[in-house]
This record gives sequence, C-alpha cells and structure tokens, in this order.
Amino acid sequence: MSKGIDAHKRIGRNLRTFRELRGLKQGYLAGLLGITPNGYGKMERGESAISIDRLEMIARIYGVSVSVLLHLDTNQPTPPDNVAQTMLAQQDEAFRQELSGIRMEVLSLQEKVLHHSKLLEQLLQQKR
Repeated sequence: MSKGIDAHKRIGRNLRTFRELRGLKQGYLAGLLGITPNGYGKMERGESAISIDRLEMIARIYGVSVSVLLHLDTNQPTPPDNVAQTMLAQQDEAFRQELSGIRMEVLSLQEKVLHHSKLLEQLLQQKR
C-alpha cells in the first residue's frame, strides 16, 4: 500500500471515530457537506481523497482543527479516547456557555415583550 493510500485510510478512520463519538450518521454528515452518503462513506473508508476545503468543513462541524482530523501519527491511526473525550468535554462546555447566553437573551426578550404588553394595555385603556 502506498503512503498516500495509508494517509487516506488513516484520515478516514479519524473521520469515522469523530462521527461515531458524536453519534452521527454518515448520511447526516453527507447532507451537511452537500455530497451523497456513498461519497462520504468512501472518504471514511479511505477510498477517495478529501480536499482541504472539505476537511475544513468537517473540522468546523466537529469544532476541531484540521490538524486534529489529520492526526498524522502513523503509530496511532485514530485520536486516543482521552483526547477525543477532552475535546468533546470542551465542546460541551462551549455549548453550555452558548446556551446560557441564549437563555439570557430569551429572558431579556421576554421582559421586553412584557413591558411592551403593559404599555399597549395602558394605551388601550386610555383610548376607552
């Protein structure tokens, strides 16, 4: 097997590892990438080359760097579980923080709606 094919298979294994750690289906990722599930499956099996642009898209989906997806250590074809788990924990924390910010925005909007409702009620009462 040539080194290029080895790299394709190694990267494909990494893609599969990240996808499975997140509980995603190949078809879902294929849809996000605008390709067929069969095309995505070929990437995971190392049967087709992956462009840098596509790797960048996948890295953004997973919230990791392209270098993490490449993980070119030939003695370790997939990211160690502890590295993957750490990355997932970091993503979870970032998600929690984002969710907290969204909750605060929702509360603020609810307060504004309540305030506007009261103003509207006052205007309606003045009109009567």
